[in-house]
Amino acid sequence: MLVIRILPVPITNGGSGRKLGDSMEIISSNVKKIIINTLQARGAKLPCPRCGTNNFTLLDGYFTQPVQQDLKAFSVGPSVPSVVVICNQCGYMSQHALGALGLMPAEETVNNG
Repeated sequence: MLVIRILPVPITNGGSGRKLGDSMEIISSNVKKIIINTLQARGAKLPCPRCGTNNFTLLDGYFTQPVQQDLKAFSVGPSVPSVVVICNQCGYMSQHALGALGLMPAEETVNNG
């Protein structure tokens, strides 16, 4: 049976003013449950591909991967918002795109008149 914990994971400061090891919740427990239920409903139930354990933790925060259009000039641009599930045994991290899971907030329509 796959187990995904919803406890906060200590992360590096990253300029947020938080100290290492702080456990202030970034993603609410309710949203974490929705993410976990969505992953399981979509079939993300297999054990860790590296060590075979079935115990994971949902990272308490969102992750983005920048999409680069040119290998010669890296810049900030479009990105893929995701959540990260971490294996409790070996630390393997798997990313799950929020858009593909249907978990991105609806875009606001801007009316330029």
